[in-house]
Amino acid sequence: MAKQKKIHKRTIIKLQAGQEKAFDKIYEAYKDRFYFMAYNFLKNEDDAKDAVQDIFIKILQDIKDLKHPEAFHIWSYRLAYHICLQTASQKRTHEDDYNSSMEEYEDEQMNITHEVIHKEVSEYILDIIQAMPTSLRSVCLLRFYEQLSVKEIAEILDVSENAVKLRIRRAKNYIKDELELKGITPGVISSALDPNALLLLFVTCQNLHTLSLTTSKSIAAAITNEVSFTAGATVSTTSLTIATLVTTLAITGGAIIYNLSDEEPKTPPLQEMQEEPSKIVDFHYPQEYTNQPISLEVKTTNQNYDYITINNKNTTTIHSNGIYTVSLIKNNQVIDSKELTIHTIDTSSPDKKSITKDGDIYTIVFKDNLSMINKNSIEIFANEQKIYNYTFNEETQTLELPMDSQYLYRINVADKAGNYTYLTTRND
Repeated sequence: MAKQKKIHKRTIIKLQAGQEKAFDKIYEAYKDRFYFMAYNFLKNEDDAKDAVQDIFIKILQDIKDLKHPEAFHIWSYRLAYHICLQTASQKRTHEDDYNSSMEEYEDEQMNITHEVIHKEVSEYILDIIQAMPTSLRSVCLLRFYEQLSVKEIAEILDVSENAVKLRIRRAKNYIKDELELKGITPGVISSALDPNALLLLFVTCQNLHTLSLTTSKSIAAAITNEVSFTAGATVSTTSLTIATLVTTLAITGGAIIYNLSDEEPKTPPLQEMQEEPSKIVDFHYPQEYTNQPISLEVKTTNQNYDYITINNKNTTTIHSNGIYTVSLIKNNQVIDSKELTIHTIDTSSPDKKSITKDGDIYTIVFKDNLSMINKNSIEIFANEQKIYNYTFNEETQTLELPMDSQYLYRINVADKAGNYTYLTTRND
């Protein structure tokens, strides 16, 4: 299949000028793509629909800041990715999603000795991708389904190109290792990991998760239900129009720059023109450990500022731990600043500090300098059979495991930020 046709630059310029038909074109072109992305993150249809609504509201809210209309495709995907990431983070429980997904495998026949048909392999791969850590699942979606370049993926994920290449390689190895555990032969695995085969697999899956016309209308209706309209006003629910979204933004405090009616804009009252400069009240961001960039929400006294900077950069995304200066800018002048300390970003995987043997008991000491091992993430398989006869000391980060010389052991552990380490060992 060919790559998705990108919206023409003229359409983006028309959107920035507030033309309703331009937004309709963009909505129709991207709604299913964003829904598929959201569904892969949130694994729930209702949550994915809410995320699509949030994405398009955010597009309208921030489109004025897009200086290069031809970059809309990557800009919008980056925005959608961070909204999905933030929503998933807010819904995250202490039990890692990898564990819950792996439990679905327990009833499957693990000891396959014959070649399986491609349909079964495809189903396996979809399950494996769903069980991946978010960082690997994201690159699979963007590389093999969206067919974006390494450079484009790096821009969306806010990571280096080398990091993207490493994640792509880790993702393919992850799929390969899981298929090998199921007894799939190397020839079938090689065919299944072909980029064209993966694209066809994603397209087939995406066709099962698209927004129907009824659903598209319901998304628009969900927004209009929050809005009080003047008598005689009408709002189209056949598509998510600019008029609907901008009215919502006006109620929720978003920055509005468009005049959508044919009437001349009214001059604001004098007290509005003399509104006090905005002040920073508080910061909101996920408090749990994460291996992803943090999207910072800045709560202010009002909207009387032009944009926000972090350490003099026009951004609200933080990529690493440290002390940051967050500033409100008005007419290219700083009108308020506050310092913020971030210490919850952990992008390093746990490491094996030492491994010792006492008879048939193996003691593995892990080293993780920040978020530490998540006890609930530990998965141990002996010849593909999940086992539970081990102990883990959270204080010393020590795993004790009795091993049988007949078995090959695979140990999966992650820290509390979601960074995985995989060990394979045998009692030799």
